[in-house]
Amino acid sequence: MPAKLDFHLTIERAAGLTLDATCAARAAGQGPLPAQHRRLLRSALRKLEGAQQDLYEARNNPWSSQPPPTLQLELL
Repeated sequence: MPAKLDFHLTIERAAGLTLDATCAARAAGQGPLPAQHRRLLRSALRKLEGAQQDLYEARNNPWSSQPPPTLQLELL
């Protein structure tokens, strides 16, 4: 069970980081850029968005019929 939880948490973190990278790359592309840099940035954005979609799909694809457990804080 811990392997499943670790997998889902790690994939969730990676997907969030790709989202952050996509937002940062979009912000960098708002300024004036040479044509070559603009092309490279557009290509990188497409790849980041594809990777983000793949990671979210991996996170949502269950290993078994049971969903991954959610973590909750509890008072001791």
